[in-house]
Amino acid sequence: MNLICKQGKASTEAAMHQRAKQLFFTCLCLMMTTAAIAQVEVLPQTPTAPVAQKPIAITTQPLMARIKDIATIEGIRTHKLTGTGIVVGLNATGGDDDLTKFEFAKIYAKENGDVPRDFLTNFRTTITAKNMAMVSITAEMPEFPHPGQKVSGHVAIMDSSTSLQGGTLKHAILRGEDGEVYATVQGKVIVGGFAASGQAASIQSNNVSSGTVANGVTIERVLCQQKVGEAGYVDFHLRNPDRQTAERILNAINKRFPRKAQLLNRASIRVAVPIQQTQTAMELFLNEIQNLTVEPDNTAKIIYNEHSGTIVITSNAKLRPVAITFGSLMISTTETPQASQPNAFSDGETVVLPRTTLTANEDANELRILQQSNSLRDLVDGLNALGVSAREMGNVLINLEKSGALQAELVFE
Repeated sequence: MNLICKQGKASTEAAMHQRAKQLFFTCLCLMMTTAAIAQVEVLPQTPTAPVAQKPIAITTQPLMARIKDIATIEGIRTHKLTGTGIVVGLNATGGDDDLTKFEFAKIYAKENGDVPRDFLTNFRTTITAKNMAMVSITAEMPEFPHPGQKVSGHVAIMDSSTSLQGGTLKHAILRGEDGEVYATVQGKVIVGGFAASGQAASIQSNNVSSGTVANGVTIERVLCQQKVGEAGYVDFHLRNPDRQTAERILNAINKRFPRKAQLLNRASIRVAVPIQQTQTAMELFLNEIQNLTVEPDNTAKIIYNEHSGTIVITSNAKLRPVAITFGSLMISTTETPQASQPNAFSDGETVVLPRTTLTANEDANELRILQQSNSLRDLVDGLNALGVSAREMGNVLINLEKSGALQAELVFE
């Protein structure tokens, strides 16, 4: 028994010794690994230099335009055609005017031949539906038209009607300035908006009192126009008169056809043409001139529309350095009427006494410097930095022009 106990004790001690030995070697390995890691030299990373972002450069390429896009030929033009008509098929948005009813009664009698006599005499009570409108009709006869050619017309309400939405224009005639009939028109009216209403609310988008009859105008006869170039020359007229542009057109024509063109003024160039050419050859000659390209020039302008707040600035508008300040004055009025009661048992009456409170607030702004602008972007950035609305910008532009700092023509519409 004692021998068995001694053997068990010895085996236990051997196992413990073996485990301690393994734990020692494990700790030794960990210590060596830590020391090796500690001796590793961490190389400093070279800082990456930030990449400089280049400013976006705006390069303005020369704008080349065809002569046909910036000038017109004398004698080649469109002609206005006008007339009146009736639009039917409206959804209770038509008028109740006597003139509208009378015009419809005439059209109805013309289309249907025999109608009762009392229909024309009693049209005010016979026609009661509000599904028609009397409209004015305008169209343009194009250059070199031919009978049967289709163009579009424009219609606008002339009576008390409120909308042309869903309407159709009945057959009508169009006359020229000489009173002669040159075209007829009819077709569906297309409006650029819509309108809807109920008993307590209504909604409308864009204008519904005018519209277009797309390709509804038919040219029936053409005007007798003078033959272009029969006098031996043709005059070109600039849409935007400018001396520099006129000279460039002159040089372009003379380069292609030497000694054919001469400058009349800042808006007109005269081109000599062969007299004995046919009309077709003349049109080919003029078409070749019209397709020549030049770089148009124009004066610096800033166009301001007070109604819509729209501002248009040309690329050559400039601004000299100037100091500017602006502010707004707001006045508010508050009405608080008070009742004044008479004394008890007196014969006085209750009266309402007015009480008005006025409050005025004025912004105190510092002077700001507008730097000199050498490009359109500089000018726009300088004006935007003021932080004013488009309507306030109008007053700023007026004062800049008066001071002489604004190098552009200011045009108000």
